[in-house]
Amino acid sequence: MKIPLKEYSGHLSYCMNVHPGNHWQDHFAALKNFVPKVKAQVLSSKAPFGLGLRLSAEAVATLLKAPEEIQALQAFCQQENLYPYTINVFPYGEFHHGAVKESVYQPGWETPERLQYTLQAAQILAGILPADLEYGSLSTVALGYRALLKPENMPAIFSNLNSLIIQLEQLERTTGRLVRVGLEPEPDCLLDSCDSICEFFTEQLRKDCLLPLNVQNRYLGVCLDTCHQAVLYESSTECLKTLRQADIPIVKVHISAAPIFSGQHLKPAEAFIDPVYLHQSSVRIPSEAPVIHRFSDLPQALDFAKDHPEGELRTHFHIPLACPDSAELRSSRNELDPEFVRELQLSGVRHLEVETYTFAVLPAHLRQSPLEISIAEDLLFCRNLLKQM
Repeated sequence: MKIPLKEYSGHLSYCMNVHPGNHWQDHFAALKNFVPKVKAQVLSSKAPFGLGLRLSAEAVATLLKAPEEIQALQAFCQQENLYPYTINVFPYGEFHHGAVKESVYQPGWETPERLQYTLQAAQILAGILPADLEYGSLSTVALGYRALLKPENMPAIFSNLNSLIIQLEQLERTTGRLVRVGLEPEPDCLLDSCDSICEFFTEQLRKDCLLPLNVQNRYLGVCLDTCHQAVLYESSTECLKTLRQADIPIVKVHISAAPIFSGQHLKPAEAFIDPVYLHQSSVRIPSEAPVIHRFSDLPQALDFAKDHPEGELRTHFHIPLACPDSAELRSSRNELDPEFVRELQLSGVRHLEVETYTFAVLPAHLRQSPLEISIAEDLLFCRNLLKQM
């Protein structure tokens, strides 16, 4: 939906990676089945509703070979008054069925497959982007999972990012449409903390990129996820401010929340262990501040936290923004306040998404409502948050 506030304008939707599927017809069926139901709860039928698409590599290839499918998408968008403005191209393949874990980060940016997938998605977005939108955005893996990358991979990463920027510039020249890519920092990726983001963009990319800074910044930046930063005990507000002051563009922001457990109430955290996704976790012990103990998945963090009941556990698990706080479970949504919204404005962020792709594996008591109602509640939470400016 469009955000027409006096001091802030932009676009807000939900990321469709919450819906399972790897084929284009899976993605299109989810769009037709869920988006009108979500829209009906937050907007009038005549108001335009933005789309945060998720396209797998297979779906992207299908669309490029079948222009009639793109025409069908555009016809449906016109019928329902929908407009696509962003695509999630982080998960390359299947994202819900079977164990995903570390494989979600592959292929990384050291591979030609990741570059090709991203450029093909950019081509599709340039073709379906409404004429009145300043730009479209893509969000992608923050280079790769740190444990899977080697120092000798870095030259290929920089080469691919250079090619990405050059070809996005060419795409804009030939189509007249600007598509920007945001690297999405995530715990244990090469880019995760605010410091690692700044170091990469200011000390590495600016040194190794062959293109002027204004060209780099036009096409490549950051997709900041508030859940990911909260897991690292970082303020998304302060991170946005730091990136802005370092002249690092924020292409998109995912407004999402992480669960927070007291070391004295860890039993509820066990319900968040699942075999599908990787739940990087952190434990902070007050007496050891500012030390943060980090773990690659929730079970290891729980074992550690049980031995430190004075501590606090946070885990990478996207829970609904509307989830109420209790003694057993708190949410990092409380860190999203008017100062956060003010920083969105100062940082020039125009693309926002809510993201709760883990809905299907949430503990049962957190998914009592149907998916479309939970998504609508999150969008309404965000709209009310933005109005606090």
